[in-house]
Amino acid sequence: MAENYKYRAFISYSHKDEKWATWLHKSLETYKIPKNIVGRETHMGEIPARLMPVFRDRDELPSATNLGELLTQSLTDSATQIVICSPAAAQSHWVNEEILTYKRLGRSNRIFCLIVDGEPWASNKPGQEDQECFPHALRHEMGEGGELSNLQAEPIAADARLEGDGKANARLKLISGMLGVGFDNLKQRGLLATPFTWELFSNADSRYPELAGLAGALSGSFYALLVCFLLSFPIGIAAAVYLEEFAPKNKWTDLIEVNINNLAAVPSVVFGLLGLAVFINAFGLPRSAPLVGGMVLALMTLPTIIVATRAALKGVPPSIREAALGVGASKHQVMLHHVIPLALPGILTGTIIGLAQALGETAPLLLIGMNAFIPSIENMGLTQPAMALPTQIFSWADSPERGFVSRTSAAIIVLLCFLVIMNMLAVYLRRKFERKW
Repeated sequence: MAENYKYRAFISYSHKDEKWATWLHKSLETYKIPKNIVGRETHMGEIPARLMPVFRDRDELPSATNLGELLTQSLTDSATQIVICSPAAAQSHWVNEEILTYKRLGRSNRIFCLIVDGEPWASNKPGQEDQECFPHALRHEMGEGGELSNLQAEPIAADARLEGDGKANARLKLISGMLGVGFDNLKQRGLLATPFTWELFSNADSRYPELAGLAGALSGSFYALLVCFLLSFPIGIAAAVYLEEFAPKNKWTDLIEVNINNLAAVPSVVFGLLGLAVFINAFGLPRSAPLVGGMVLALMTLPTIIVATRAALKGVPPSIREAALGVGASKHQVMLHHVIPLALPGILTGTIIGLAQALGETAPLLLIGMNAFIPSIENMGLTQPAMALPTQIFSWADSPERGFVSRTSAAIIVLLCFLVIMNMLAVYLRRKFERKW
């Protein structure tokens, strides 16, 4: 592209199509052009490494007869113009003025259209005029004196709707036009790049698959696991220490031990029913909140931590206890200063494995309603409605929108990565701090 262009494209749109404009802006600027075609000369100029910057940042302009100086200069500095076409855009005075201004620069062949709603040329069909998606300036060729003529133009359009090209192919058509590279050549030669989509982690959930992300789900899972850890870790260790070191051996402690072992085999949906009945219905805690989710997950994690802690305490040689008692230490000092620090690798391993199991649980969180639609993470908190990573996967997998199929797969990979990392961390801590007697 020419060196004197400040912007790769100027996006013209109605404020009613702002979500489409946001998606298109991110899609263009994050698209990574393959290295083997960067620098190639085409009729659109030299192919750049990235399609950025793209001009989009404009609010609805106040009433005036001409475009503002900023927009006029931005149009002049733009190598191409992309018009988001819809009935709202066709009726927008400012979209029409932007197209007219760009055509007066002699760049009619650098205008590309993205159809998102309505029908092209519906204004020529009686009774369907309100469905027209092409603005007036787009439908006519320029005549003498910088005014529109009666000659019908043929806009270069990509249809982002499901019944048209679809979002992926529509974006590709726009990019091929901006670069001056044939669409078929890009598809056949495998010149499409697949850059890593960081928006998957920075964006919250959305009705549009291309804009949907895991930020809300990750935040919800973080708060839920935080509550789970703060409750299950100290309570689990305290219960294990008491049962293993201080509790008398009688039928009551035997009953408690049997119940703890049985709880480890109870289906997770039962804990979800318990949380729904006790924490929400009986105690009146907020539904869909990470606080309730963390408490339910803590109940699930407790048996794992207790069993792992007791096994770690049994692994400490009795001679450690006897030596500490022999020099005058109390039973509590023996446990706090000698036994628990030596058993800590096993305790941490059990805790991390328990938290990893809690991270992947879906059924109990669905029962307490922790699958709320969260379009923003600004007000996330322990008592605010939230979504967790497993329930986000469930929600996307259940969506009829085909675009969520890839998002579901990506979310599953993210969840698996977290689980693998947590299990690897457990193995590493155990090997690093484990002592052989």
